[in-house]
Amino acid sequence: MGVCYNFNIALATEKHPDDIDAQELCIESLSLAVGCDHDLAHATAPLNSIEVLSREPMVMLNTNYALRRHIDSFCFNNNIKLTIAMEATSVSLITDVVRLGRLATILPDVICSAQPRLHQIPMTPELPRHIISLFFRKNAYKSPATFAFGQLASNLTSTQCRTKHF
Repeated sequence: MGVCYNFNIALATEKHPDDIDAQELCIESLSLAVGCDHDLAHATAPLNSIEVLSREPMVMLNTNYALRRHIDSFCFNNNIKLTIAMEATSVSLITDVVRLGRLATILPDVICSAQPRLHQIPMTPELPRHIISLFFRKNAYKSPATFAFGQLASNLTSTQCRTKHF
């Protein structure tokens, strides 16, 4: 017997299909992160994000990930050419590489702040934010478990995400 899922969790784009309802969970900020031995590790004043992102070698999620495509879109819109030294499919691998080496990365604040020996670099202009949402089919049956999960997800993200509205 197959399992039927009534929802999806994803990064929201400005527009989604008309037959889909979205429940916004949080707006998540992104940070440039480096390891303790990186030259930028002790920057206190905000750095120019366009200059820094154009010159720093990066380790990033590969382009199969919505987060990476979101960052690539930001870079394209700001004429930034990232220097991708390494791509990975694991956030834990990326944080290990950054902690132990001289590469930088861009990850959600909540991930960066939870990782020991990672430094979040203040940037101006700020890196883009992204919206994390639950998606449901409009007019589809939503089981009590689906409603309960939506409430649980909303409660958890309200404590984990720094919800900042644009």
